[in-house]
Amino acid sequence: MKNLNIDGFLFKGPHRLDVDMLPAVPAVALIATESGEGIQILSIVQSENIQKEIAESKWRECWKKNGWNGVDIYIQANADGSNREMIRNRIRDKRRESIKCEDFSAPSIV
Repeated sequence: MKNLNIDGFLFKGPHRLDVDMLPAVPAVALIATESGEGIQILSIVQSENIQKEIAESKWRECWKKNGWNGVDIYIQANADGSNREMIRNRIRDKRRESIKCEDFSAPSIV
């Protein structure tokens, strides 16, 4: 495992989608893939149970379709729900032009 610093927030990973067992903890997760230009974030999710959220996500097929060399998951365990939402929204809004598997039709709350 390695640390990944995205916009000042530390995430641990990678965990491989459908290969590694994810922890059932409150967390923010970056769903990403390695590309020729480094890590590309496909989606950002947050939940009280990140394992269940990722397993049941409506975006799974989008992640798999856009995962160049598979899909990696980087996790920041975080029990504070309002803090998780703030982290998700800050990263999501800053990188909205390059994130492929998100619904930007609804405004985020920061």
